[in-house]
Amino acid sequence: MARNESPAAVAAAVVPSARSTERALATLLLALLGAYAAGTVVGAAAPTVDAVGVVAVHVAAAVGVTLPVAVLGRAALSRLRERVEPPETVDSVVALAVVGCLLALLLPVPAAASTALFGAAAVGAVALACHSVAVAVRG
Repeated sequence: MARNESPAAVAAAVVPSARSTERALATLLLALLGAYAAGTVVGAAAPTVDAVGVVAVHVAAAVGVTLPVAVLGRAALSRLRERVEPPETVDSVVALAVVGCLLALLLPVPAAASTALFGAAAVGAVALACHSVAVAVRG
């Protein structure tokens, strides 16, 4: 740390922003789903790739839950701090829907309803990831 730099300035330079964290989670989610797809396609010929795909889809499930929570966290933090840029409204709505579906899965629901809730949460998480990556590419 240089003499004229405040600890807050150093922390801001070292700690990644909320937006970059969301972009990293989104990119990771899409990469993991790609690894799962590759494992599914070539799994019969290469069992190792199939095993990597199985691990990737389990990690993708964790990232798929973390991404919407990170978006909602940034939305809440932006209301408390002026310097934090809020996420786009569509990101907040999709993240809220995904978290709502996942929380609803904690309740005792029929199998058909749980499948629909999980499907909606998965589609929402992938859509949120695609939108985050598209916004990052667009600049």
